[in-house]
Amino acid sequence: MFAAAAAVGESGATLDAGKLSARGVAAADLRAPSADIARVKAERSARDRAKKKLAAALGTLRPHLGTAAKERLVDAAEARDISYGSDGSVQLTLSLPVPAVDAPAPAVNKTSKNPDAAAVDEHEERP
Repeated sequence: MFAAAAAVGESGATLDAGKLSARGVAAADLRAPSADIARVKAERSARDRAKKKLAAALGTLRPHLGTAAKERLVDAAEARDISYGSDGSVQLTLSLPVPAVDAPAPAVNKTSKNPDAAAVDEHEERP
């Protein structure tokens, strides 16, 4: 678990007690007519930055995870600790549960067109 937490730390995300978290921060657009309008773009930018950190951390934890599966996990991340600045800036944390971080990732089926498909041994009997 410590090795996983250290590897995740390089992505800018944190792994603590089965939760993968990433902080996103964005400044307000100074050209916006008001702080409320600037906040919309700042929140979108902060979420995008946090999502990039989560995606990088998932790539470290699960290198064989397909792009579509990784995107689904990142999109399901819960926003918390949202802080709105008076100038329209935004700070937030996205987190998602990672129940089986130390479990081996499923092997990728090289012959499948679906990158998220798990490998199946051709010699294995099927019920």
